[in-house]
Amino acid sequence: NGMLIHYFWGQQQLYALAVHDGNAEIHQLGNITTILNGLSSYLKYFEDGSRIVESPASFMEAGYALYQQLLAPLVDELPEQLLIVPSGPLAYLPFEALSVKPAANYAATESYLVVSTLLTYAYSGTLHDQLYQLPEQPTSGNLLAFAPFVTSGNSAYSQLRNSEQEMDELQSIFKGTFLEDKAATRAAFFQRAEQFSLLHLSTHAGSRSTEEQPFIAFYDSLLWMSELYQLHLPADLVVLSACQTNTGELAGGEGVLGLGRGFFYAGARSVVASLWNLNDRHTSQIINAFYQQMEEGVPKSLALQQAKLAFLNDPDIPAFQKSPYFWAGLTFYGNQQPLQVASKWPAYWWGIALLLLLPALWFIFRKRH
Repeated sequence: NGMLIHYFWGQQQLYALAVHDGNAEIHQLGNITTILNGLSSYLKYFEDGSRIVESPASFMEAGYALYQQLLAPLVDELPEQLLIVPSGPLAYLPFEALSVKPAANYAATESYLVVSTLLTYAYSGTLHDQLYQLPEQPTSGNLLAFAPFVTSGNSAYSQLRNSEQEMDELQSIFKGTFLEDKAATRAAFFQRAEQFSLLHLSTHAGSRSTEEQPFIAFYDSLLWMSELYQLHLPADLVVLSACQTNTGELAGGEGVLGLGRGFFYAGARSVVASLWNLNDRHTSQIINAFYQQMEEGVPKSLALQQAKLAFLNDPDIPAFQKSPYFWAGLTFYGNQQPLQVASKWPAYWWGIALLLLLPALWFIFRKRH
């Protein structure tokens, strides 16, 4: 029960192509200036973690207003799955944080779109379809992880304390190569990245100015987005656990030129990237839950949704830290199929271990009785 919505940001009007159950319809959604004003006001709430907390009612009202403009005219009933091809500045919008019904406080988590609908994003419908047609690539089936700032930062970038937790979780789940601190260099990325099925980068990213292209920080230097176009990275999944990896210059006719898009051009089948400056601790929690879900064979986009829902339902997290600022910044683009990477403890090994333990358990039971 899925639906495709492809937006078209025109000079005066916003249009959307909605495809559902084999039927396609074009909708005119309204004046660009009006929609842009509402969108800009809503996105300001995500500039830091305090804005939503300080104005919960107005935030929820703004999210519901955008839902009424962008989605409500297209659907009689929300589908279980929604593939969104954003256009223009809509690429900066976390659709899953929109309110599908009026709510007075961000703590009303049942009102968020993420609760009812599985969202996946695409740069185009054609590209999304092609990602399912790509031939298998000769990668290792293992993980390559970089965490340049685990134990300390430097003059330009701060320490990322929760990178250590991410790396520990990854090492407990997947086979692979784990490069931290001084080992996590730009040269190591160029030398190794083409060989692995899963790339995880827990680091700093962004751009220093609106004119500068996006970059990823390694221990010794930066990797610029333009350099990604020169690489062949046939990874099944790239996870950019860093700030602003899915933002960048909004180019006419091209869309947002962010790092996530750069990895697709380099050959990745799917990418998890971010829309703003992420909270290190909570992002690590969501990423870890995301990997745990995928280890169990859950499809990639569904695994990210479930990780976010687990975050929202975690009783140990204070209510004020459950605003969408802390969980909605990670977006999933690409092939949704289950992860094709070797688990450290594949399911059949657990089965063998259980079979080996059964005689011992039976002997202990008999002895005690």
